[in-house]
Amino acid sequence: MQQISVSVNFPKWGTKHLIAALILFAATTTAARAQCINFIANGSMETYTNCPNFSNGGTINYATNWKTIGGLAGTYGQLLVYRPGECISNKPVSSWAASTALTGGSDGTNWLGGHNTENWQNTLTQPLPPGNYTFYLDAGNVINSPYVNTNSTLLFYGVKSTDADFSHIPAQLIGSVVVDNVISATNQTWVTRSFNITTTETYDRIEILNAPVVPGNAGAYTYIDNFRLTYTVSGGPDTTICVGATTEMAGAGSGVWSEKPGNPTSTTITDPSSGTTTISGFSTPGVYYFIWTSNGCTDEVAVTVTGPSAPVIAVTDPSCAVPTGSITVESPVSGLTYTLSPGGTSNTTGVFAGLAPATGPYTVKASDGTCNSAASNAQSIGAFECCESDAGTITIIP
Repeated sequence: MQQISVSVNFPKWGTKHLIAALILFAATTTAARAQCINFIANGSMETYTNCPNFSNGGTINYATNWKTIGGLAGTYGQLLVYRPGECISNKPVSSWAASTALTGGSDGTNWLGGHNTENWQNTLTQPLPPGNYTFYLDAGNVINSPYVNTNSTLLFYGVKSTDADFSHIPAQLIGSVVVDNVISATNQTWVTRSFNITTTETYDRIEILNAPVVPGNAGAYTYIDNFRLTYTVSGGPDTTICVGATTEMAGAGSGVWSEKPGNPTSTTITDPSSGTTTISGFSTPGVYYFIWTSNGCTDEVAVTVTGPSAPVIAVTDPSCAVPTGSITVESPVSGLTYTLSPGGTSNTTGVFAGLAPATGPYTVKASDGTCNSAASNAQSIGAFECCESDAGTITIIP
């Protein structure tokens, strides 16, 4: 099936409590950086117990972990299936036009159909704790009289363990999407909708309401599939720093930082359990990766370290010929400036001569004009020792 993604916004709504609630939950098109755990159970409705067989009852109840108000005795949502040789019920009732019959859902053979005022509830795979999440679904509206609207609004409510089924409590409205694309047998294009949510309560069910429209308008009939409700974990943005510098991380929520194996050098994470910990020890240029683990989910953050590598220096001790010592950078790089410490002398050759005997230790840093390298290895100038004799010669003439 063809599938595309679009941005979504909350609709205007006539009921006052919905306006207030929808303002609190702005939809976003920004993709979550890292996700894991799909809390929606059987989100594609591929697992079911009975073939709907063109029933006009609430056959979504045949799908594991799904139910609708009134159950099979109601008319509040149909399970649609296209599995030739096993079950074909690819439109709500057999009398519907052939143009409404799809040959599959967005990611399989099953999907959900329902019109305005109908609602469905999913019992989650595990309780949804407070946190940041992203809700995804694929959808489209099918045209069949009297359902001729091309727009529908889906409202999503969190349901706590102490709440009755289908209570859609206004204060627990967690988000909304507008479905404004038409889908048919000749245009089986599912559109992915998504919104981000932040919860402060723990929910064990999610209720979805195909919102009512004005009296006298039958509204739209909506096909929906591939529900996903995923935890969103963020370790913060990737960063670029100079070699030898430190960086402060920006992990969201509670979790633990760890260093990914294979980094250029080992680093020090000051407090792994703090999302905003400081990391140091970036002594070698390259890309370092760190993993923020929160609620069993991970996000990987890259720290790009730029600048010259630490020089390697050699020492020349004083001699009878040259009574002072020198420090020399091995394999100096053109374009870099080298600075000796202590002393603060700088040059581009990496040669520091005239150093007093028995002094040091000395180190050298390289600079490219923006970043300074880590310090080189340390070297000390040896003591002055000269063992040449000042004695002359005596020649005996017989």
